[in-house]
Parts: sequence; C-alpha cells; structure tokens
Amino acid sequence: MLTDCRLVLQSRVPRNVSVVDTSNSVLDRRYDLPIAIAPTAYQKLAGGDGEIDIGRAASALGTNFALPTNATTSVEDAAVAFPTRDEKYPKP
Repeated sequence: MLTDCRLVLQSRVPRNVSVVDTSNSVLDRRYDLPIAIAPTAYQKLAGGDGEIDIGRAASALGTNFALPTNATTSVEDAAVAFPTRDEKYPKP
C-alpha cells in the first residue's frame, strides 16, 4: 500500500505554446478544428437539444460528428435535423 507517494511530471522539452494551431489538412481540405467531434453520451443533460445542437455546430464548422450509441436523440430525429450532405456520404 502506498501511503506517501508523490508524482512529479516534468517536461523535458520546453515548447512555445503562446500560439497554438489545432488545424490540419486531410485530402487537400483544411480544417480549423480536428476532423471530427467524438461521440459523448447523454448530451441533453448538459442543456439544449443535445446531440442535435452539437451536430448543427459541427456542420456549420465544416467538420464531422458521430452520434453516440447512448444518445439522448434518436437516429431518426438526428437524420431529420442535420443538414443534407453530398450523395457520396452514407445516409443514416
């Protein structure tokens, strides 16, 4: 049993973090944000329309959103609420 344990994390390589750029490029398309918003369950508990709000925000930012398996919004409601995409993307 550890009763008096200390853990110190120390960076061995100093980095300049005064300017952080989270953008990236995938298939010659530039994204200001990471390329997808990861699924997080029970988003309506945080307020608003939950997954529908997050999906609309992701669409407005030009990034992807994955509907979680433990969503507070049904797949059918999400499919109606989200903007339509090009035909090359699969439909839910």
